[in-house]
Amino acid sequence: MMRSLNVFLIHSPNAKFRENTMNTTCKIIETSCQKHDYRFRIFKITSHEPSELKNKTQELEKIINYEKTGDEDFDRFIQTLNLEQMSNLLKQKEALKQIVNLSKLPTMTSNDLFMIMEDDAMILPEFQKNLDAFLVNLDTSSWDVLMLSVSLPNQPETGSNGLIDIRKHTKILPGKEAYLIQPKAAEELQRYLETIRMAFRYQFSYWLHINAQIRIKSPQHRITLEGSKVGFMPSTTMENNMLIYNQEFMEMFKMMINQIPYDFQKIKQYYRVVEHLKSPDAMHLYGVILHREGKMEQAKDMFISAANEMQLKNGIVSARSELLNNAINIHGIIQEDLDKYTKLPSKYKNVVF
Repeated sequence: MMRSLNVFLIHSPNAKFRENTMNTTCKIIETSCQKHDYRFRIFKITSHEPSELKNKTQELEKIINYEKTGDEDFDRFIQTLNLEQMSNLLKQKEALKQIVNLSKLPTMTSNDLFMIMEDDAMILPEFQKNLDAFLVNLDTSSWDVLMLSVSLPNQPETGSNGLIDIRKHTKILPGKEAYLIQPKAAEELQRYLETIRMAFRYQFSYWLHINAQIRIKSPQHRITLEGSKVGFMPSTTMENNMLIYNQEFMEMFKMMINQIPYDFQKIKQYYRVVEHLKSPDAMHLYGVILHREGKMEQAKDMFISAANEMQLKNGIVSARSELLNNAINIHGIIQEDLDKYTKLPSKYKNVVF
């Protein structure tokens, strides 16, 4: 019987900007499956939208518990979740439930695979060979959870299948845009998520941390990349998003916080490299730096452009958004400066500041 790869795709119908990337990624996986004699099936998880959750606040309050864990590495991530984060976690939980149910059908075998993938998962051209090698060599007997978003290329392989034990290298998962999970582990994780404490990536990581018997591994070479952490699209769950996989963004950020020597000329060069992405996160960061440089009008224009891009690309603009607050605040600063200027004696009003 042909082995199947069953992909449970987490998507919001409102996130129109993500659909091209999502469809491209699915096509790449389907093509690789056809090449290696897998049956490819996709199941979209579109329930539990933020708009649906607005009317279920009392139900949500019953399953939320922000109690500390006693582990500072996780407790610092316990904070009031927004509806988008709740939506993402409940979609993940729904995917786990469907995996458990599907695995019990008589047509399924122990060799069939179950993947949960978010709609910002990308497979870059240089990663496609990693996907092919992964599907050819994959053995289901040595893991319970298999992350596709971890890269540890300098680590020795741990067996003929080339899988790495993640526990030895990280406590908190760097990403969760794509992973495979065995039905038994899916059932246990689904049950653990009956009480919500953190955003999914952190609660998933904590569940793995306190359940040492769960075998969590990854291929030696990365297969997927989280597009919202590169700048191809904004996050749909976090108001303030770091582009941790974008080298130019991170260099600008390190200079802004004085982690490395500040050099505005270099920052301008870095921004020119990423400018074509029209990433609202990168634009926001550059606007903050322009503000630091005293270039208030340029900063204001950058904040406004970033906010427009954020809305256009289905990102979050809310009261907790630093971008929105900075855009509002800089208008006040410029207005204050303008008020001071209008009060100057007329002989000074033609001076260029």
